Parts: sequence; C-alpha cells; structure tokens
Amino acid sequence: MTHIFVPPPRALTCEGFPEPFVRDEMLVFKGKSIFAQQVEKVRGSGTPKEMLMDTHEANQPADIEIADSQFGQRSFLLTGPDAPAIHQENIKKMSEMSTEEILQEQQKLTSQLDPKLLQFIRSRRKGKEFCGIVDQTVEQPTDIPELTSEDSSSMKMDTDLLSEVSRDVGMSPSQYNVDISNISHSEDKIQISGAAVMTSGLDKQAQSNCLENDSTSCQTDTEMGSIAVDLPVKPSEANKWLHMDVIEREKLQWIGNLPPAPSAPPDTPYSARFDFQGVLLPYADEVNVTQALHHHGEEPERPGYTLQELLKISRSSVLQQRVLALTTLANILDKTKAGYYDECMEAPVLNQLMDSDLYLLFRFSLDDSSEAVVTATLLALRNLLFNHPDELCLDRLLGLWNGQYQPTLMVKTEVTKPSEKTEQGDEEAELKDHQILRLDIVKGALRTDLILRLRYILETLQPGPKAVISVLEILTRIVRHSYDSALAVTCCPRLLSIIINNFVRSGWRGIAASCKSSETSSVYGVPQVEALKLLRVIASCSRSMASDLVHKFRVVESIASYISIVPRECGLPEQEAVRLCLESIYLWSTLLAYSLSDGHFV
Repeated sequence: MTHIFVPPPRALTCEGFPEPFVRDEMLVFKGKSIFAQQVEKVRGSGTPKEMLMDTHEANQPADIEIADSQFGQRSFLLTGPDAPAIHQENIKKMSEMSTEEILQEQQKLTSQLDPKLLQFIRSRRKGKEFCGIVDQTVEQPTDIPELTSEDSSSMKMDTDLLSEVSRDVGMSPSQYNVDISNISHSEDKIQISGAAVMTSGLDKQAQSNCLENDSTSCQTDTEMGSIAVDLPVKPSEANKWLHMDVIEREKLQWIGNLPPAPSAPPDTPYSARFDFQGVLLPYADEVNVTQALHHHGEEPERPGYTLQELLKISRSSVLQQRVLALTTLANILDKTKAGYYDECMEAPVLNQLMDSDLYLLFRFSLDDSSEAVVTATLLALRNLLFNHPDELCLDRLLGLWNGQYQPTLMVKTEVTKPSEKTEQGDEEAELKDHQILRLDIVKGALRTDLILRLRYILETLQPGPKAVISVLEILTRIVRHSYDSALAVTCCPRLLSIIINNFVRSGWRGIAASCKSSETSSVYGVPQVEALKLLRVIASCSRSMASDLVHKFRVVESIASYISIVPRECGLPEQEAVRLCLESIYLWSTLLAYSLSDGHFV
C-alpha cells in the first residue's frame, strides 16, 4: 500500500473546518449558474479575517512570479476557459511544498504510471505547441549557473512532467512544485534546500531515459507536422465544433478523402459488396460518396456492404439502420431467387445466409415494436420463403384436368423401413430450432410460433399494404408445404376469420369505389387477390378444409360478388379487378370439385 501525501487546507476556521458561506437569495440565473455567481462574489469580497492563513501567503506574489518563470504561464494539457485559473492554482500549490515532498511524489508518479502514458503526455504538449493551440512556450530557468545543460534539461523535464501528470492522473490540482532557485551542483551530488540526494547509476540511467524520451518527443513533433498537413480541415476551424478542442487525427480523418481503390486481385475471390437495391457492385467502382455506400469498416475504399456487415447492422440500436439493413437483405434475397448471382459467387448466397441463422434474425426482428422494422422484416421473410417462379408454374396448372389439386413442397427424406421412420421422427423431435431450419425452413418456422406472430400483426398492428401482402404470401407458402402445415394455419384461432372479414368481404363496393390504389394507405376492407389465393390453396389440401370455408366462413357469397362485377366499374385498377375475378373463379372451381357450393349460381 502506497501512502499519498495530502497537504492540509490552506484556510481553516477556528474550529478546524473550512468556513461555509450562505447563498445570496438575490442571485438569479443569468448566463452563469447561481453557484458560480456566488463563488465569484465570495472571491471578490476577499478572505474573512477570522480564517487562519498559511505562512506562505506573505510571499505569494513573489513565489508566483518565480514559478511562472519556471513552469510557464499556460498549461500544455488543459483546455477551456478554466485552464489559466487551474494552472495558476497548480503553480501556487507546488510552491508551498518542500523539495523532499516534491521529489517523493514525483518518484511515485513516475513509478506508478505507464511509460507510454508519460511519453504521450510529453508528445501531447509538444503537439499542442506545434499546432498553435498553445502560443506561449515554457521558459527555461536562467538563474542556475551551477547546473550543466544536461542536468538542467533533465530537471526541467521532470518538473514539467510532474506538473502535467498531477493534472492528468486525477490528483488534486498542482500539489507539486520544485523551487530550483537554491539548487547547487557538485561532482557527485545535487543539493536541494539542504537535503542531499546522491546521484547513482540508477539516476544516470533515469536521466538517459529522459533524454531518449525527449528524442521520441522530437520525433512526435515531426509526426504532428505531417498531421497538420494531412488534416482535411485547419485546427483553428476544428476548434469551433463540439468536442473538437483537442485535435484527434482519427476523428478528423472521417471527413477526409477516401484512399484510392486498389485493383481487383487476379484469380482470387474477394468479398462481395451490395448496394441498397441488392445489386452486386464491382471490386473497384467509382461511386459518389453521397450515396452513403462508403463506411469506416473493412475496405473503406470500396463502396457497398457485405452480407456480414448487413447482418450486424440489422441488430443496430438505431432504427433507421435496422430498417435499411433489412430492406437491403430483402432486395438481395429477391435478386438471388431470380438467379442473378447463380454463377458469380464462390458459394451460394442462400447457403451462406442460412448458415448465419438468417431466419432467426428475421424472427427476432418481427418482435420489434416499430412498424417500419416489422414491415421491412416481413418483406425480407417473404423473399426468403416465397418463390415466385414456383407459384407461377403452379398457377399454370389451373384449367387443366385435376388442376385444382396442388402438390406439396415439403422436403422429403427417403425412408424404407417403418422402424427407420419412427427413429427419424424421434431424431427430428430432439433437434434444435437452428438445426431444423437448415433441413426444412418451413418446419423450423412453425417451431418458432411464426403463425401466431403473423396473426398478431394482422389483428393488432394492422400494417400497411406491403406488409399485409407479404403476410398473405408467407401463409400461402406455409400451406403449400404439407398437410400438417395447412392444418396449423386453419387451426390457428381467429386467423382465417381475420383474413376473410378484412380482405374477402362481400360488402366492399362502397369502400373500394371511394379510393384509388395509389392513395390507399390501408388495405383493410378492400378485397385482396392474395387472400383469395390463400383460401384456394387451403381448399385444395382436403375436402374438410374446403367445407369449412363454405359452411363456416361463407366465402361463396364473396366470390360470387367478385365474379359478377365489371372491372371498369369498380374502384380497383382494371388489371387488379381482372385478377380478382379470375382468382374467384379458380376458388369456385376448386370448391365445385368437392361438390360444394353447387347450388349457387351467378
């Protein structure tokens, strides 16, 4: 345990405690705080007579003048309006200490602090002097003729270091000073105020280390010179900004010019970077910095974001960054499903994303409280699960013989023996969610209660048109997976009733006729083609599900009204009205295949 010398208070009352002062109630807030105004008033009124003053107060002006000539009139580490006052207080405090106390505290500081920190303090002082932040240097003592130049520089460096470190390490301001007016020098000892300190080999080594640090500081001066030349702004202009009172090269480099982009390595794979539309960017592309595709991560000279960077940004604490990352991932998935990147990647993009637990990331984002994040996540999840080419091919089967019966899209494993089938079911039950997701993403999604979350979004959040359409298409893909998946959708409480009451309504004409598609901010109450398609796929799974749609939810009345409308007379766009009419006919033909609703006529 080290003992730190704490000097007594300079002014005490007769009872041994500092005298408190009473706040003037007439003071009000005017630019400065009430406490600061009270302190100025107390300092201006002088020191009370009943306080016991220090014995050094009589020689205070002379000591301050001597200390100013030794340590300078400005601080090289402190900045701000209080720096001169703190510096004068440091000088005054150090003048009151004895030489032995100063040397002891100086030795403690140099032994406790990291040498790199001491070197940083010296280089910071010289750097500020070079950049013009401090326009007055420390004067060298000239009244010590007995000291050699080497000892004088070493002593000056130690006193400066002690004064600067005392402020940087959190100790009380300016507790240390060296009065070198009474220093005399001999061959083997230095006498300071009657106390002799022998110079040993360790002291000489310390002096040589100080000289080495001085040479390192000189080298830092050269580096600071290059910094001043390379900075994108002048130090005087940087001081005008908030928290820029200290020149930091790394901070100012953010607004500098980008390094030149290197050429692409020949026959060597490199990281793929995408823009916000999901387009793969070339290795070296001259993109304007205003497009916000450059950042300060890896390869700052290349525009775009890698998949890992997008996955990291999607979990950012900033809302806009999460939305931007999720939207970009949705665009990448859309172009990947369309076959844009089939032959230009070393490994398939979907495999890389699934190995990074992409679905779990989307599932976590669905629980976000922000509607913007939920909408971007639903779009990305739709692009991950829904496959437009598959849907287009399956829709081509409609109109053919038995075209109403749709195939399932479940991932099947070849099992020959019944015992192996039982073992396989037991093994799948023991697998964790991320393991199931890599084998069958729809089956893994059902484990995460995705259907319940989608019902909550439709029922409570009631998002915009894009989110609603994405939810309906995700449910369609889940129903196409297998009979069990379709049963999970139909058995979810209130899910089908929410979809039919809001998107397959029979009395919709007055609502749709009063709004245009471009002006619609909500699709609730407006018939949706995607909702009819979902009901058609559910009806194609089994007769019992189709019977529930007819007798329980009474969808025949709605589809009959959709078939009988004239596309040009309804409020929907003509193309959308034609699609709605066709999808109603497909649903009705599916129900007729089960001999359901055969008593209805248009």
